[in-house]
Amino acid sequence: MAVLVETAPVRGLGAQPLAVRAVWGAVAGAAAAVCGYLVSVWTGAGQRLENLPLVGPVSPPVGTRVAALHAMEGLTVLTLGLAVGLALTIGVLRGRMALGVASASVVVGSAVAAEALRLVLDRPHLDPAAGRAWDDNSLPSGQAAVATAICCALTMVVPQRHRVATALVTSCWAAGVGVQTVGSRWHRPGDVLVGDLLALTLACGVVLLLLARRPSARVELSRRERVVWNSVALAPLGLLALGALVLGTGLGVAALEVLGDHQTPPSSAVTLALAAGHSVAVAGAALVGFGFLLVVEGLELDVPTKRGATGWGAADRVEPNWPTAQEHDDIPGILSREP
Repeated sequence: MAVLVETAPVRGLGAQPLAVRAVWGAVAGAAAAVCGYLVSVWTGAGQRLENLPLVGPVSPPVGTRVAALHAMEGLTVLTLGLAVGLALTIGVLRGRMALGVASASVVVGSAVAAEALRLVLDRPHLDPAAGRAWDDNSLPSGQAAVATAICCALTMVVPQRHRVATALVTSCWAAGVGVQTVGSRWHRPGDVLVGDLLALTLACGVVLLLLARRPSARVELSRRERVVWNSVALAPLGLLALGALVLGTGLGVAALEVLGDHQTPPSSAVTLALAAGHSVAVAGAALVGFGFLLVVEGLELDVPTKRGATGWGAADRVEPNWPTAQEHDDIPGILSREP
């Protein structure tokens, strides 16, 4: 029997049905990824701005970029394996194997989806100044997708009281991976942003699957927990995402203004474009951390149905509160589905 159990607190995001929050997260992530792809790949200005760090006078040689790319790919595979093992281990320790497998699938699925999309998506030739050597599609970035997928997976699988710290630490790490990827010219800024949003979309989709297939519950946070959640995690990540995105947009416009009609990009334009790319990379990671925390706020997935269960995070377990027929009619926040 697959049952979705929900208790709706008086205020906050919990007033929204659990599945609705996950649906909105998936839809918003997918829509933002499509917009990022269209702006960065299917507009001449977007391509010219993203190609500046690759073709400018301060760009590294192609051979150096290739060697760096191979090194980064090896690091990504190692990180992916460690993250999958950690997610599964936490799931076992908490007595929630389905949750561990689901969180690990977010990491693996993001890596596979990024590679598949890179082969499928097209990149038209809209920047004659860059030449045909840069026409190969590189969107989305697998490195960025894996990094932000790890952020979502670990935030999902750890106990509720550890989610804020986990989201903050892993979001900062994912932002660092994105900045390094752009700064070393492994990927364009749009590649990193779309990779981040791809991971968010898949993570919300996995949450939806867990809600549909496993008993879940909504836990009302205490006053202290809500203050910590909002002031320590949501507000900083949201402001960082917004500020970095606005800064990146401004720097990008300034880079195009400096570039003008120059056939050979000035070094100042390249510097501005690279700074814009760094800002976009930070914005993407912060946006994923912020968005996914909104989805899983107070949400307990794969709740054990047997009393007396032990394991890490046992205190966070919530016994499903099976509603009666009268409660089902009177309380819109309670959803149940019988087989």
